[in-house]
Amino acid sequence: SNSICNYIILLNDKLIKSFSDTIEEMVSTLFNLPFSYISLYYGNIIFHGSSIISSKRAYIFCAEKGVGKTTLVSRLLHYFNFYYDDTLLVDRELRSYGGYKFLKIINPQIPTIAKEKLLKNIQGKFYVPPNYISNYKIVKDGKILDTIFILRRCNESKVKFKKINDFLSKKMLLLLNL
Repeated sequence: SNSICNYIILLNDKLIKSFSDTIEEMVSTLFNLPFSYISLYYGNIIFHGSSIISSKRAYIFCAEKGVGKTTLVSRLLHYFNFYYDDTLLVDRELRSYGGYKFLKIINPQIPTIAKEKLLKNIQGKFYVPPNYISNYKIVKDGKILDTIFILRRCNESKVKFKKINDFLSKKMLLLLNL
């Protein structure tokens, strides 16, 4: 294999293989895969998405990489409070706990002088503190997950979404381990 990193994880008699072509891919899968499986083992699920808070409830936008989850959330920050970017763990009671407190954005709409101070990853995404975009308030973990939006890119300028907000559907996602 031409991968820069290959590894195998054994978890409860299940074999997980990973092959990574970039350092960022390797770090992402090395940390995300094991924690996802361990979370599932304990009845939790980890969503890949960007999330906001409104009225003490969490809303997450899930999609494949590059669809525009973080871009959408960054635009919603003028109306809602930022919660987490990239990952959100949801427990059996639909309480949510997050990962990144930064938004990863390719072209943040912020002043150039502020952009020059930001870290940038291999994919060219800037790590943007939410207070650079709106009046950010620190939010505690454990917010109830109200709605899951599943985004899908149709073409270059159009994204469709499916809204999942009824209790039974959310519980089924958790029970069926997505």
